[in-house]
Amino acid sequence: MNGRYCAYLRKSRADEIREQLDESYDALAHHRQTLEELSARMRVQIDEWYEEGIKSGDSIESRPQMQRLLEDVVSHKWDGVLCMEVERLTRGDMVDQGIVGRAFTESGTLIVTPLKVYDPASEADMEYFEFGLFMSRREFKTIKKRLYQGRVAAAKEGQFIGSTPPYGYSRVVKNGMHTLEPNGDARFVSVIFEEYAKGLSYRKIAGMLDAIGAKPIRGEKWSPASVANILTNSVYRGRIVWGSTKQTAYRENGRTRYRTEYPDEYIDVQGLHVPIISGELWEAAQKRRNAAPARPEYEQRNIFGRILVCAECGRALHWRKPSHEGGQAVFTHLHKGEGCMTKGCSARKLEALVADALESCAEDIEIPFGDAPKSRRADFEKAVADAHKTIEDNFDRMERGIITEEDFVRRRKVLEQRISDAEKALDELPDEDTVQKAASLRECVAAIKDHAISVEAKRNLIWALVDRIEYKNRGFPRHDEIELEIYLR
Repeated sequence: MNGRYCAYLRKSRADEIREQLDESYDALAHHRQTLEELSARMRVQIDEWYEEGIKSGDSIESRPQMQRLLEDVVSHKWDGVLCMEVERLTRGDMVDQGIVGRAFTESGTLIVTPLKVYDPASEADMEYFEFGLFMSRREFKTIKKRLYQGRVAAAKEGQFIGSTPPYGYSRVVKNGMHTLEPNGDARFVSVIFEEYAKGLSYRKIAGMLDAIGAKPIRGEKWSPASVANILTNSVYRGRIVWGSTKQTAYRENGRTRYRTEYPDEYIDVQGLHVPIISGELWEAAQKRRNAAPARPEYEQRNIFGRILVCAECGRALHWRKPSHEGGQAVFTHLHKGEGCMTKGCSARKLEALVADALESCAEDIEIPFGDAPKSRRADFEKAVADAHKTIEDNFDRMERGIITEEDFVRRRKVLEQRISDAEKALDELPDEDTVQKAASLRECVAAIKDHAISVEAKRNLIWALVDRIEYKNRGFPRHDEIELEIYLR
């Protein structure tokens, strides 16, 4: 077997379970060794490894290495892909399986496993490949259903089935049951509830925790949100609550987003663990929380959302309201990355700069093609068709003796050059999607500049076209030096 080959590695749930049972077993290292031995037997070289992270998701959208592999397969970068089994490529829904199957079929890329080589040119191989994916999907659904039922049963018994223990607790197994045990941070949990019941705000409690040296689970400093999350977690009063919230996926502007739903029925039982706080202290804290005035309904003001990020630290920039009457709203960091020197700027200025940049993108698309690419495409297609017809007519004339063979050859060369020039011009013309993208960019620019259009409508237009906006500003005080890098979808 000749050509260029790569390898794809991804753990299965069975691999993760085996690693938990046998600490010396490393699934990915074992798979790598197996594929290296396979490549040696087949006398091919693995030029690149695509290794998916441990937390790879079920769908292609949540697996960046799989996305990169498919892009390379479609672009004919590889003659073959080595993997442990075809099920490693996707266990997603029928859409994901169709994407994978089409990518390998259209590119003619081999799928090489220790048990079988799948050749896209073979109808039997592809039927076997598709059947394997179908059975894998059924098995995957069965496993998920079984795991879900097991988790429900464990939660009803009062076991802790979360992946990360709450602050102040450690996960332990007692008598074969998964539960929690207070650790050294439990005393800080008591402090949070006691001080909140006395009247301290979330922010002041966060500052106090930083001052006394308490470290949160993530990050270096406490935030008001972290304090609020602890005050609403029933696990600290000895309860196990499971299924009270549900994340539902939906598509918006070509992106997968999630909404939180609150089912009417969920599990709320006495846990096997020891509570850190008393029932009286819990009730006192909840009484104060419930007495707090309701927050006003959130009004969206940021037309960019999380696609606007700092080019230096990669963190999102946030819209901040004017600090005084007559002032201007600004885009700025809430938390800068270490060493980041990027400063914020006026929201009005940034929106205008983004609009100008998008307008430049539209011009870059439109300039090479003129004002009427559709009519030009029709002209070139007609020129190609006319040249082919003339070649056929000249061949008929030569057979009837009207022109000589030398005349036919000379005329055909001229016509073939005409066809070649027209086809080259056709290749350089934009397709309908490109023309539509330029029109959509113009529409988006007009919307950003129109103050009568709602923030949500502007945001939807931008998100449908733009994947990421990288912002940089290192100017002196009151002197902006803004640089933007816009990545279109």
